[in-house]
Amino acid sequence: MPPDKSWIMNRVGPGGYGITDEFWMGVKGFIELYQQYPQYMDGENIRCPCCDCKSLKFLPPDRVSYHLISRGFERGYVNWVRQGEPHWGETSTHAQSRDEHEPMVFEPIITNEPYDS
Repeated sequence: MPPDKSWIMNRVGPGGYGITDEFWMGVKGFIELYQQYPQYMDGENIRCPCCDCKSLKFLPPDRVSYHLISRGFERGYVNWVRQGEPHWGETSTHAQSRDEHEPMVFEPIITNEPYDS
């Protein structure tokens, strides 16, 4: 079952002001999760999945946090395969046994859900 990432669509506070605490905590968790997969990092830098970078740029974690807070996630990118998260269709056994050198498909999983950017 996919992890709950509903917080991604709850970035802006009521009335369009500020960033929600839920989003702040979600971004913090995203950065912590990503750092558990060093094979998907470039040294200390991680791929930025903001709506502008689209996981094409490696940036320092604090810069990625800033991008996500100020710009939001790339539209529809909720299964973070480019950051090491297994495809939700994979069994956990397969995901755990995957050789870290085995290439992954770095394609976004697109949803048709409304998204706040």
